[in-house]
Amino acid sequence: MRYHPAHVLLFLAALCCVPVAAKAQTPRWESGVVLGGAFYSGDISGSSLPYLPETRFAGGLFFRRYFTSRWSVRVSATFGELSNSDLNYTFPAWRSDRAFSFSTKFVEGALLAEWSPWSTEGNHSPIQPYLFAGTGILYYDPRPDFERCKLEDLAAGIAADKLALHSETKFVLPFGGGIRWHANKKWYLGIEGSIRLPFTDRLDGIQHSANSSSNDGYAFGNLLIGVRLGRENVKAAIAGKGRLKRKLPDGDGDGVADEDDNCPTEVGLTKFRGCPDSDSDGIPDAYDRCPDAPGLASRKGCPVTDSDKDGVEDALDLCPDYPGLPEFKGCSNDMDRDGDGVPDYQDRCLNEFGVIVLKGCPDADNDGIADADDACPLVFGAFANKGCPLELTTEQEVAWISDRALLFEEGSTVVKDPSILDQIALFLIKNPDYRLLLEGHADPTETAAMHISQSRADACLRYLEEQGVSSSRLRSKGYGGSVLPPSDGSGLIPSNRKVKFVLNTRG
Repeated sequence: MRYHPAHVLLFLAALCCVPVAAKAQTPRWESGVVLGGAFYSGDISGSSLPYLPETRFAGGLFFRRYFTSRWSVRVSATFGELSNSDLNYTFPAWRSDRAFSFSTKFVEGALLAEWSPWSTEGNHSPIQPYLFAGTGILYYDPRPDFERCKLEDLAAGIAADKLALHSETKFVLPFGGGIRWHANKKWYLGIEGSIRLPFTDRLDGIQHSANSSSNDGYAFGNLLIGVRLGRENVKAAIAGKGRLKRKLPDGDGDGVADEDDNCPTEVGLTKFRGCPDSDSDGIPDAYDRCPDAPGLASRKGCPVTDSDKDGVEDALDLCPDYPGLPEFKGCSNDMDRDGDGVPDYQDRCLNEFGVIVLKGCPDADNDGIADADDACPLVFGAFANKGCPLELTTEQEVAWISDRALLFEEGSTVVKDPSILDQIALFLIKNPDYRLLLEGHADPTETAAMHISQSRADACLRYLEEQGVSSSRLRSKGYGGSVLPPSDGSGLIPSNRKVKFVLNTRG
């Protein structure tokens, strides 16, 4: 089907006739101009996204009719141009050999339904976002250029495209959204973006010689300048104010017409557009976190509460059920509910037994990083890696393990903290060429020092086997009790109740 651009204008004229009779009763018309850019997506596009450097001018006119403060209908006429070229793209390489390009002039007429969810009475809230969708007619005249094509296998498709080349008219489905800013009650500016689906693969005049299985499309990015037409009939409004109000539906009888009532089923106040304020604190119930208790706007409608009457409001009181002092954040200076030795007013983890140096927070893996801040709370790690083990080279891991020792209580062979053994197990599983000698030691004052040192080494060996390390790669040996020289010259003899780890690659 072929149409002249005049057909598009006739289509718009027919649409405009629909709401004209309402203008005399409710002057809610707007008009304006559209200035912006048109973007193409189709056979020549590198992807479904438009190629921005090929943006072409698009402009037009529109009329809008409001039926409620949120719903309106817009009629628009837009003209412009679309273009693109294979030479804009370097990938894939065959595009430079195909070298297709095109230029298409178009005229579009559209009928759009608009929804402005935040619009207020009179449609003059300063900022009004909106969404729209509708239908339209598109007249377009494609001009493809095949002259620079070097691909001989496209000759038949090019011939078919040339034979089918002509201007066309298609139905189009537009949808999009935007934001309006009202400078005053009469003028506004807007920006909007939209996508158009014309249900044709011939928008660029290229079909048989390219991908004929998918349709082309186009989009707009526009600046709108609008003006409200007409004015309210002031004399009629004053003379028949009561009569006019009775004609408007008001389902909840609160004096706010349903079309302007944000809460049409609840009795409310005019200043809140028909919404209630149950506690009369000046904050509508819909936005009031405490709708049944008068409160402050700064607290989103909630009152200032102080359950323990200590002068510190509950929101800032670390001990809201126990009277305390303001300087201790509502706690007493000696209160310690979790019994970890850190007063509540200094305790970052009030209900968890923690470590003093970490301000009362627990540290399950004993790496010096509180569990709440530890990305690996159950694995010994480094502060530089957020509590997780560092990524070390094999040599660095060997050095780290060789420098470690697992300590035991006096007379005990029980492994209380296996975190070091967990790290060693991971290393051995990851590095199957390594073997491990576990050297058990004891203090000379311990009874049966040789036996207990061997038992300590055996306990570590069994734990590693339980973690999946083959027993053929493990060996334990007890060295009995020995006296270590003081390490700091103090004369104090350090504990020798430990197991050391010796890694090697020999059997």
